[in-house]
Amino acid sequence: MTREEENMAELVRKAVDGDSQAFGELYALYFAPIYRYIYVRISVKHDVDDITQTVFLKAWQAVSRYENQGRPFLAWLFTIARNSVFDYRKKKREVFLDDTPIRDESVALAPRDEEKELYNEQLLAVRKALLDLSEDQQDVIVLRFIEGRSYREIASLIEKSEDAVRAIASRGLRELRKKIGRTDDTSNKAS
Repeated sequence: MTREEENMAELVRKAVDGDSQAFGELYALYFAPIYRYIYVRISVKHDVDDITQTVFLKAWQAVSRYENQGRPFLAWLFTIARNSVFDYRKKKREVFLDDTPIRDESVALAPRDEEKELYNEQLLAVRKALLDLSEDQQDVIVLRFIEGRSYREIASLIEKSEDAVRAIASRGLRELRKKIGRTDDTSNKAS
C-alpha cells in the first residue's frame, strides 16, 4: 500500500468513526467527480446540485456502516450517486434536458465566441445520445472520457472486469457515433 493509499484509508477510518472533519475532507476530494457524473447523467443544473448534496448527505448518514471491501471509497460514493440518479429518473419518469446553451466554465476546451452556438448544439446532441445508451455504457463513458479514469479504476468502481469495461466502452462509443451521425473511425482509440 502506498503512502497516499494509507492516508486515504486513515481518512476513511476516521470518517467511519464519526469524525466530521475527515468526512469533510472526503467531501472536498470527491465532490467534483460525483458532481460531474451526475451532471452528465441528469444535466438539469438545479437538480444536479440537489442530487449531489443528497448523495453526500446519504453518505454521511451511512458512513458508520461503511466496510472496506478492497474497493476505493469513491466506488461506494459512486454507488450512492448511481442509485440517486436512478431514483431521480424513476421519479421524473423521463429525462429532461435543458435546451438553453451551456454556460459552464468547467467545460474544458471551450471554443471561441463565434463557435459557441455550434458547440452548444453539438454538446446537447452528445448528451441526448449518451442518455440513449445503456446504464453501463453511460457509466463507463462518463468515467472514462469525462472523469479520465483508467479502465482498472472503472472496473473497480462498477465491479466488472477490465475486459468487460473495455468492451462496454467500445460498444458505447460505436453507439454514440451512430446516434450523433458520425460514422468515421478517426476518433482516438482508448487505451
